[in-house]
Amino acid sequence: MKLKEISDITVGLNSQRLKTAAKDNTVYTANDLTNDLSAGYRGKYVLSDRGRVNAGDVVFHLMSATSAVVSNANAGKLMSQNILKFQFDRSKIDAWYFCYVLNEAQSIKHQLHNMKEGTVTKLITPATIKNLHIDLPDIELQKQIGSIYSTMLVTNRIREEYIRKESAAILEVLKKEDNNN
Repeated sequence: MKLKEISDITVGLNSQRLKTAAKDNTVYTANDLTNDLSAGYRGKYVLSDRGRVNAGDVVFHLMSATSAVVSNANAGKLMSQNILKFQFDRSKIDAWYFCYVLNEAQSIKHQLHNMKEGTVTKLITPATIKNLHIDLPDIELQKQIGSIYSTMLVTNRIREEYIRKESAAILEVLKKEDNNN
């Protein structure tokens, strides 16, 4: 079935509306999405208003073709027109499984490649996303796959942080011992 048949898909604010609304608000960015992807949010989901993201929302960045579940850290931020938000029945679709399919499934990557629009720069449009075909397994299998996927992403983030800290500590020791520093 097509995504537009199983999900309400909301496009973020255009640049003019965003500029007006962003005076007192923070905008959800691609960096926020990347951080949310490795945050592994699994808390309570509450429906959010049209132009904002809420913890538990599934979002998709059109430029990077990446989806994530929004964490508490980014709840309430405004969506730009490069962000799509999916709202669907959580008793039928697991949010992290949905992210897994959008980010990792070869069938989705193939469809996106074939549906991109433009002559010089190929772009993904909201219409492209709405027309993606997805096959959903039963909800229990979705939950298992989604849980494993989000755990993997969180584990990878923790490993990367450890390696970064370990490298910084080693370099600090080397600098203390080196007369050239």
